[in-house]
Amino acid sequence: TFKKVDTNVDISNSFSARPDTPAIILAKKVIKHFLSKDRPVLPKRYESFKLLDIPEINVIIKAAGSLFYDEANIVSVPLPCKIFGDIHGQLNDLLNFFDMYGSPNHYTGDVELTSYVFNGDFVDRGPHSLEVIVLLFSLKCLYPKKIYLVRGNHEDASVNQEYGFKKECVRRLPSTHGEAIW
Repeated sequence: TFKKVDTNVDISNSFSARPDTPAIILAKKVIKHFLSKDRPVLPKRYESFKLLDIPEINVIIKAAGSLFYDEANIVSVPLPCKIFGDIHGQLNDLLNFFDMYGSPNHYTGDVELTSYVFNGDFVDRGPHSLEVIVLLFSLKCLYPKKIYLVRGNHEDASVNQEYGFKKECVRRLPSTHGEAIW
């Protein structure tokens, strides 16, 4: 359950109107890392998560959570839109979809013209659930009126505890922080 927190996240439509709050700065860093033309090789399955440190991950989580809290349970998505679903921690697949169909970023993508719906099951089973959820939350922070995340059953704690997201957080994040981030 998310509660309203003060994150200074502006929810205007235009990217150009976005202030450089800590959440926005981090969101831009994550998006540029994964969606630029020269993106790096993905980490191996059991390699530590190094893109952001724990306080930075928390900033992204709280900012996205605040946006989810303010969003209605049922939303009207502006057309045109692209719909992606059942990513299950498969970051390579998600990035390949973006390469093929366009990506939601202002660097090389079409987010100013197109809305994006991510239809649940973002985590579990795949080797990069942390990267997927951090990227999706970052996209939501930077483009709150263009990115829509619909929670699936794998976003429920009891399901992702059993199917791998909790284990990935504990294994890939520093010491005691894995369970707290999960």
